Amino acid sequence: MLQPHQSPICTAGFVVWAVQFIAAIAVLLPWPVQAQDSNSGTNAPTRPSIMFNRWEEDWSVLADPHVPREPFDSLKYIPLSVYDPKTYLSFGANLRERFEGNDAANFGVGTNRNQNYVISRSEAHADLRIADQLQVFVQLQSDFAPWKHVLTPVDQDNLDLEQAFVMLTEPLGGGTVKVRVGRQQIAFDLQRFVSVRDGPNVRQSYDAAWIQYEIGPWLLHALYTEPAQVRNNRPFDDFSSGALTYSGVKIRRSCRSMFLSSGRRKFAMAR
Repeated sequence: MLQPHQSPICTAGFVVWAVQFIAAIAVLLPWPVQAQDSNSGTNAPTRPSIMFNRWEEDWSVLADPHVPREPFDSLKYIPLSVYDPKTYLSFGANLRERFEGNDAANFGVGTNRNQNYVISRSEAHADLRIADQLQVFVQLQSDFAPWKHVLTPVDQDNLDLEQAFVMLTEPLGGGTVKVRVGRQQIAFDLQRFVSVRDGPNVRQSYDAAWIQYEIGPWLLHALYTEPAQVRNNRPFDDFSSGALTYSGVKIRRSCRSMFLSSGRRKFAMAR
């Protein structure tokens, strides 16, 4: 049986800092729009889309005064440098409410208790960017399942650290290398091997070290992870253990032509 203990990648001090950093921030975000500058007759830059992975959004486009403003833009883009629009701080939030009703949940076998309940997921995050090279992303989660009789670890987590990582992006040998360390969510392709588990209420996080190198048509991923385990006995008690790890290497080469875009992939994993 696994012995619960905190992963060294996500320390208690970092958790305290994360709570102070984004406490009380809960903002629902608008969808992207595109507008035309009436003076110049040219299209204004497009607002970024709300993405599945919130850390992939780039709100530096709001540095352009031609971009139409919407409520809460003052929280989406807080410039930290007068020289570099890519150095900024951004806040955001997600809210998902879903009603589920199960009739004959056990297909009529044995005890067949109907259930009607709500699964509720709330997330708030802060995203710090420095010169398009360094990123610090922190995200909190609060998940509940009102009226559900049997709760599992994927149903409820009152308050915990969902993600807290640092990512460095640098040019290297004609390509680009990205290194990401900390608590994070990882998904490959169709999420058959590695998934963020978005369907249930509590997403799957990993205390991990992840590296990507892209050069021309080649893309290399390598990772070492300790999956985060949900306890929900008290706030910020999720943990990972060196006794349960997942690691892998993925190499992909894309082949493009006028009519066809395809890829040849080689994937190797070791626990």
